[in-house]
Amino acid sequence: MRLLALTTAALLAASTPAAAARHVGPGPVQVLVPTGRYTVAFDLTPNLASRTGTISVSLRRGVQPIAGARVRMTVTMLDMNMGGFTVQLHERAAGMYTRMFPVVGMSGRWGFRLDVRPPHGRAFSVALADRMLG
Repeated sequence: MRLLALTTAALLAASTPAAAARHVGPGPVQVLVPTGRYTVAFDLTPNLASRTGTISVSLRRGVQPIAGARVRMTVTMLDMNMGGFTVQLHERAAGMYTRMFPVVGMSGRWGFRLDVRPPHGRAFSVALADRMLG
């Protein structure tokens, strides 16, 4: 699900403690992350610290959309300890979860952790790390 960066961003797909890294960016994010039996498509546009944006997460098992999952995202600043926030993504169509992304107000490295609880099956997480532009 390209991430908000001047420098290359790292993507971690974490369904277990050991995570594989990918590099994405700069600009709007569109990345596909296979994790176990699921595929997560993560989109974030326009991907700027000074503007609101849209987060979209598509969940699939094979070709089937995963409806009824609980999807929440935790956002933290990685460059300094300034706390973070967690938001719930809302299902807008079968397997498609969205939310407005708020203004974070500061360029730098930001971490995004998606916690997904499918209606049937084990919960899993996907983490993204990026250098966000202003």
